[in-house]
Amino acid sequence: MIGGAQYLKELDYTARMTGEPYLYFETKVVAKLMQDKIEKEKMVDMIKKENLFQYKTKKSIDKIFNAVYKRLCVLDEYLLNIVANYNSQESKIIVLYGLMKTNRLFFEFMNEVFREKINERSYKLNKSDIMAFFDSKREQSEKVAKWHDYTLNKLSQVFTKTLLEAGLINNKVEKRIVIPSIDKGLIDHFIEIGDAAYIKAMMGDMII
Repeated sequence: MIGGAQYLKELDYTARMTGEPYLYFETKVVAKLMQDKIEKEKMVDMIKKENLFQYKTKKSIDKIFNAVYKRLCVLDEYLLNIVANYNSQESKIIVLYGLMKTNRLFFEFMNEVFREKINERSYKLNKSDIMAFFDSKREQSEKVAKWHDYTLNKLSQVFTKTLLEAGLINNKVEKRIVIPSIDKGLIDHFIEIGDAAYIKAMMGDMII
């Protein structure tokens, strides 16, 4: 399991979420295979042969599997078990945590924009909030500065859809922030493993 939020600074900014979004269903599939201690290569074979992702073609399976597997590898056994075996708000939060843990740009958006919205009790997330965040990253990073407007608009759409699927906004139109109701034991677990920053990014500073 990878350490706290500090390590994210070692990751480069990436726009890969345009092709590797939230992927809740696929993440649960792979989590169950990981719990069964199946070797990584055999997992891919099983997913393809049994069409566990329920895709029409096998074209993108390898790419999606690798994205999901990377996110699951940052989870400990306690968190992995919840993702694999429970259809709950907690499992959705943990999948989002795995995404933030492996994607610096998305974590910084959650930490700098989403978290601050909650802290300020300003519960409407506008597209302008997301685009202003990207503008600030363009100023901070030469790599992001080179990205086309199309890429940033696509990322904005994916960020919004991710929040919707994770249950953190009410719909795509209004985009009103919904603070999730999750078990205190899970919050305490994030604190114990040194990842309070991630739960604050999703629920605001008042949660701790």
